[in-house]
Amino acid sequence: MDPSRFDPLIQIAETRVDEAAGAYAQVNGQLSLQENRLGDLRRFASEYHAIPNGRTDALQLANRRAFAARVDDVARQQAQQVDHARRAAERQREALVEARRDAEALRRLAAARRAEALRKAERRSQVELDDLAVRGFVARRQEEA
Repeated sequence: MDPSRFDPLIQIAETRVDEAAGAYAQVNGQLSLQENRLGDLRRFASEYHAIPNGRTDALQLANRRAFAARVDDVARQQAQQVDHARRAAERQREALVEARRDAEALRRLAAARRAEALRKAERRSQVELDDLAVRGFVARRQEEA
């Protein structure tokens, strides 16, 4: 097989690597965004819980507790979003690693085929040179006889 026939396959594989890297960067950006939101929510909840109750009536206290519970629920939901984004980033990282592995395997295969083609060409050349040397030797022997 002509080693240059691998070039389009290598190009396709490298395009897949580039696409996988772009997708990984995108999901990693989403993960960072989700983590930042979670951090903000947790800070807000912590600060809200730290505010002293002071003198409040039962209705204000109930409202405060309900709001605090709602903030905690939102923080838990955001933590789930972070977990989901983390899993998506890990899947995309694995896809990137696999795409890189495939591209590298194709490059190695093409290099091996090129080396094999070069060895075959060198062998053919050596056989031709040996044949010429034998013919020259036989011709000189016949002239001497």
